[in-house]
Formats: sequence, structure tokens, C-alpha cells
Amino acid sequence: MPTEKAAPHRAKKEKSRVYSFFLLSYTLILLVSLSSCLFFGAEVAQQLRREEALNKQALLTSLKNDVEENLRYVEELGNSLVFNSRLQFLVKHPSVSSVHDAMDQMAGMAVSRDFLLDYFLYVRSTDEVVTSTVRMSADKFFDIIYEFTDLTAQALREGTLAEYHFQDYLPAGGLRQYDSDTVIRVIPYVQSIPISSSAPPPGQVMLLLDSDKFFAHALSLQSATGGSVYVLDETGAAVYQTPDAPGLPAGVLNSAEALVTADHISYTRYVSEETGWTYFITSPANLYFTDNLSTIGFLGGVFAVYLLLGLFLVRRIARRSYRPVKDINDLILQSAPGGAGDDEFAVIKSTLLNQMRSGTELQRIIEAQRPAVVRDLLLQLLLGQTLDWDGARSQLEALGVRFGGDAYIAVLAEADLDSAFFLDSNIPLENNLSVARLVLQNVGCELFGANAACQYLDLGRAQGVFLLSPPSGENDAAALAAASRQGDALARFCAQQFELDIFVGVSAMEQGLEQLPLCYDEARKALEYSRLQAGGGTEPVLFTALDVTHSDYYYPLEAEQQLLQYVRAGDAAKAQEVLGRIFTANFETKRVSAAAARSLLYQLAATLQRLANSDALAQGGGADFDEQLVEQVVNSSSIDYARRRLSEHIARLAAAHENRAQSKTEKLVERIAAYIDNCAESEFPDLTVLSEAFGVTPQYISNVFKKYRDENVKDYIARRKLAQAKALLTGTDLPVREVAARLGYAGEIGIIRLFRKYEGTTPGDYRAQHK
Repeated sequence: MPTEKAAPHRAKKEKSRVYSFFLLSYTLILLVSLSSCLFFGAEVAQQLRREEALNKQALLTSLKNDVEENLRYVEELGNSLVFNSRLQFLVKHPSVSSVHDAMDQMAGMAVSRDFLLDYFLYVRSTDEVVTSTVRMSADKFFDIIYEFTDLTAQALREGTLAEYHFQDYLPAGGLRQYDSDTVIRVIPYVQSIPISSSAPPPGQVMLLLDSDKFFAHALSLQSATGGSVYVLDETGAAVYQTPDAPGLPAGVLNSAEALVTADHISYTRYVSEETGWTYFITSPANLYFTDNLSTIGFLGGVFAVYLLLGLFLVRRIARRSYRPVKDINDLILQSAPGGAGDDEFAVIKSTLLNQMRSGTELQRIIEAQRPAVVRDLLLQLLLGQTLDWDGARSQLEALGVRFGGDAYIAVLAEADLDSAFFLDSNIPLENNLSVARLVLQNVGCELFGANAACQYLDLGRAQGVFLLSPPSGENDAAALAAASRQGDALARFCAQQFELDIFVGVSAMEQGLEQLPLCYDEARKALEYSRLQAGGGTEPVLFTALDVTHSDYYYPLEAEQQLLQYVRAGDAAKAQEVLGRIFTANFETKRVSAAAARSLLYQLAATLQRLANSDALAQGGGADFDEQLVEQVVNSSSIDYARRRLSEHIARLAAAHENRAQSKTEKLVERIAAYIDNCAESEFPDLTVLSEAFGVTPQYISNVFKKYRDENVKDYIARRKLAQAKALLTGTDLPVREVAARLGYAGEIGIIRLFRKYEGTTPGDYRAQHK
């Protein structure tokens, strides 16, 4: 009785295992699903960050508009001074020009702006400063009138005023006026005069801008937001930053993101498309979370409610999911009665074991295919259809094929179809052939395997080859004598027991797995001699015993096909390996006669000539081949010279095939250049547009264009823009700004830089010189 009560209890325990599995699984799924609330909260935080960034972007936009309005005034005033003919004449010819006329011209140019402190002209040849009211030497002017606190008058004159400037805003610095103790932060604006001069320029126009008044809007933003404001020019140099603002971190300067956080500070970034200046404003990084604690608390409450509701549903779903498992268990028991039906895991385990047995049967079927795989690999080795002999050796070992040593003998056996064995007309020929091959394999492997490792390869119809590997250290004569005796025993056994006559050819013993093609070639020639000379006898024929051995050469059809295949593929290295194997087999492994050597060299040269002729015919031209090659190779004074001449022509033919493949890339480069030229009248493409147009990656276009054009795509497009700009400047009266717009530039700066880089001048000077 106790035993009977314990069984249901164990069954219930086994059931609870499955139920617990479902319960835990669904709970994990619930938790993973609810974790989306955390991701949603993170997304909300990111959204708040983006909104805050948009607000800061709007503030920076207003700052940018105010600053750029001031910049336009400064640049207009600077241009009016730089392009004034009286000032240019004063700079170029100070000894004959009227300084008073220049001062009058300067007095009537400026419009009152509160941030414009003063402006003046520096004449380099006289080392004087001219303003609208005073003319004074540079030393006195920068010592009495305006004294820069950050640098001396000499440093200013030898540094800033000696360099060429084009609309340059120098970093803000301190300035004292008329020996006053009060220091004003000013931003110097410098423009060389004339504009097309080179360093050192004849003169400089300098405007002194009151930093605090020029960037008054930045100070108001600092007061409103409590953050620091920064203004950087297009080179990344700081033009202005609000008082007490720390330096910008390197990570912020190098980032292109609109919102960057570093050291618990958020930096909002805005870049002006017109000037290229960059504006930054800062705020504490945790400001977003502090303002939205109520939202975070709400999300936490939602998470808790949904967790409790989910756990309740998980329990109900786990119970429902357990029912189909029990039904499946019952179904399994119906197909295999007698099992422990209450233990679902035991039933599932037994079912899986049955499936594993089925898998073992499948593995047995796969194993049955192994002989076919071994046959294909051995056949490739015999025909010389591989160059990776080390890899082939590893494959043979993986398939369980073992040889006794590194010496090999090939024994080729062929059944005589005129034997009495095949004369019974009541039995189909194919049936008799199958029996004959079975006899050859079983009897032959038993005989040859007594003295050497043996692998049999069925060659189809009535032929089979035995690959013998004698033990290491056995000499050639003993190994060949043993192979001959066993071949003779095989022939006698087949003749006596089955009235089946067979021909047997035995190769020489060669060293190395890579000599198997040579062994097979020798065995075929010995078998041919046996078929013609044996006269119905049973004695095997040894290749080494043939009288014509010295006049034979090794160049099977398989080697010729491999040689042609690698040359056509443009792989000169592998083609040279095939040629080397042929020369090794004929002039090192065995020494062929002079007549056989000439025949071999003639056949090799003829192979290359046929390939060259077929290539020329395909290209529609004459034969691209040295007609004297055959004569030179056949009549070579040495084998080394003949091999060198053949190697040279193999390399040339392989390179020609490889060059034909490369010509496709050259055509692609030409098509890309033509596409850029065709687009020049409308809009110049970039690498992304070219990638989409030609279906290749931008990196590939850049690489092949650089390789075949000796310049990158960007330089090519820049030169095409330059050519079009020259045509517009000399052939039309369009303003430089309009010419820049037609080339896709946002302002004149782009086209000025283009001419500076490639012509060393400005667009205006180029037009003046060439129109």
C-alpha cells in the first residue's frame, strides 16, 4: 500500500516540473516585455533632450542672426576701405599721394555703430598708421592711442601686420585707449590692401570692434539661461566667449553632433551655413531629469501595476499551456504503450533517443558514401588535377586512407573482353563486368596488401588500378619484384578460376605523393605494351623493363589542360608550378633521351602557341606569339634555357589574360569621368551620387579613380569646376557671387579658395587679367 500511494505523488511532482517550467518562462517573457517601459522612459528623456536642444538652437539662431548682421556691416565697411582707390594709391605710392585726401575718404565712410570702436590704415613702407583724424608712426600709435595689452607694438607690426589677411577676425584681446587704465575687450578685423597682394602686403585695414557690444546678444543669453556662450570661426578658433566661461573640451570641439555632453555639462551646437562660424551654449546635463521627476514617477507606477496584472495572467496561461503537453504525452503513449505515462520528461527523453537512433542510421548512410569520395580524390591525384599535395594528404588521412611510406607503385589491371568469361551470351555484359571488377578488387587487394599498403581504384568498364606503398626502407628492385609476382599471381588465379584473362602493367617506384600522376602514366604505358606484346600470356609488364623507357616522356593530357586553365585565369604562379612538375618528372625523376626531350619541348611550345593563336582569333587580330619560340625551345642548348623561355611566354600570356580583366576597370573609370563631365552643366555630383549611379561603393570609386587617373575624384571635380568658373569669368559679366552660386557654392569664399589653391590668385584678379 505505501508503494501504491507513492506513485501518484511522484507523478504529481513530475507534472509540477513542466508547470514550473512554463510559469518561469512566461514570467521571464513578462519581465522582458515590461522592460520596454524602461526603454520608453529613456526615449522620453531623449525627447526632452531634443526639445531642449531645439530651444537652445532657436536661441543660437537669434544670436547668429544678430552677429551676422554686424559681420555684414563690418565686411561692407572693410570692403569700402580696401577697394577705395585713394587708399590703394596711398599704400602703393605713399611718397606722391595725399594723406589728407585719404583721411577725408576714411572720414566719410563709417556709419555710426556702437560696437565700432575705430578703424585705421597701416602703411607698411612708411610704417605709419592713418585714421580719419590723425597720421602717426606705428610705434607711437600703438603706444599712445591704442595699446594692446596682449602683445607689443613691435610684435603686432612684425606678426599680424606683416601677414596676408582676408577678412580675418582675430581673437578678442585687451586694449587701452590714450593711456587710460581701463581695458576694453576688442576683436580686431584685418584685411590686407590690396586684396590680391601677397605676404607681406603693402598695407592693412584694421577695424577695432568692442567685444561686449558686438556680442551683446550673447551676454543677454547668458543672463537668461545661466549658461556660457561661445563663438568660433570657420577654422575652429575662438572669436568670443562670455566672461568666466571655461575652455571648450576637445571632445566637444571634435564632435559634429548638435548636442554633446561632457563633464556633466550639455553643449548645444549651431553652425552657420553662411559664414561657417560655430555657436555653443551650455546648460547642466541633469536639468532634464530634475524638471521631469513627476513623469518618471508616473512610469514607475505604471510598471508596478502592469507587473502585478501580468503575474496574474502568467499563472493562468501556464495552466492552460500545460494541458496540451499532457495531451501530447498521452498521444505518444498511445503509439508506444507500456511507458510511464505520468512522467512527461521520461516520455520525451525516450522519444528523443529514438530520434537519435534514426540519426545514427542517417550517419551510416553517409558513411556508405565515403568510398565514392575516396575514389574521386584518388582519381584527381592520379590525373594530376591538384597542386595542393599537402592538403590532399590531409584529406586522405581524414578519410581513413593510409599509405605505408612515401614511395608509390601503380599497378594497372584490365580484363580482356575476349576472354571465355565474357562469352556466355545468356549473361549481360554489364553483369559480367561487375563480377570481373569485384574479383579484381577483392583478390588483388588481398595479394598486393601482403607486402605493401594497398588502395584500389575502380576506373570503370574493365580497368582498375592498385596504388601500392611499400614499407619505408625497401629498395626499388625488391618492391617492384614483389609487385610483379603478385600481379602474376592475380592473373593466374583469374585465368584458372574464372577463365578470365587480364593484362597487368606495373609502373616504376616513384618518391612522393606528387609523383602519382607519373606512376599512373607509366602503368598505362606498361599496360599498353602488355596488351600488344603479351600474346595472351599472364606475365605482368614492368615499365622499367621496357626497351623504350629511355625514349618516353611524361606530358599527359591532364597536365596540358591544367597548364592552359591557369594561364587563361591569369595565374602565372600556378601555371609555373605545373610546368615545374612536368620538367621534374622528365629531367629529374627520370632522364629521358634527347629525342624524347625535343618531342616534349615541342609539345609544350605548341600548347602555348595554340593558346596564343586562339586568343588572337578571339580579339580579331593576328597571332600574338613569337613564331621562333618553337624552334628556339626545341633546339635549346640546355634544358634550363628552354624552361626559361617557356616560363617567359607563360608569364606574358597570363599577364595578357589578367590585363583583359583589368581593362573593364579602366572602362569604368572612363565612364565615371564622362558622367562628371556631362553633369558639369547642371550640378556636379559627389561620391554618393556616383556610387548610386554606377552600383559600386564610394571607397571603390575613389581607389580605382586614383589608380588609373593619378588623382582623386574630388580633385578631378574641383578642376572641372575651375575650368567652368574660368569660362564664366572671362566670357560673361556675371558677378563673382553669381558664378560661385552656379558652381554650387553658398558664397564667394568657396570660389576664392578654389582659385587660391589652383591658380594662386582671386577670381576678380583672374577676370581682370584674362578677360
